[in-house]
Amino acid sequence: MGNKLIYLGVILIFSIHFLFSFSGKPKNRFDLEKEKTEWKKVAITISLYKCLNYNDSLRRKDGSLAGYFQKSELFGLDDLEKTNVFINKYIASKKYKSKSGSTLIIMKCLDLYDDNELDKFIDTLIQKKIKN
Repeated sequence: MGNKLIYLGVILIFSIHFLFSFSGKPKNRFDLEKEKTEWKKVAITISLYKCLNYNDSLRRKDGSLAGYFQKSELFGLDDLEKTNVFINKYIASKKYKSKSGSTLIIMKCLDLYDDNELDKFIDTLIQKKIKN
């Protein structure tokens, strides 16, 4: 009798655990927060490349943009182009003043990472991917 109660108790516990752990929603194959964070890194890398002359060895040999792009499971080349256009507009729209006349582009790049505009832009890209 004692073994039957233990057996029934174990079955009951596993049954309750199964019922409460099943959400009923299909699991998304993407970790959207991770994808968003990684795409923010893509955006920052693009913006930093814009402050370097193309002939600069860091820009030509660094490979960070390609590395972050390859890590993404969600975003594609069309998103990369849209991000490039977004960053061009963002950098052009930000008016920073330097007493020495410097461009302050690295400052713009770092501010971009925390800007809600970038978050909203990436959220829009994600929503379009989810709908499709």
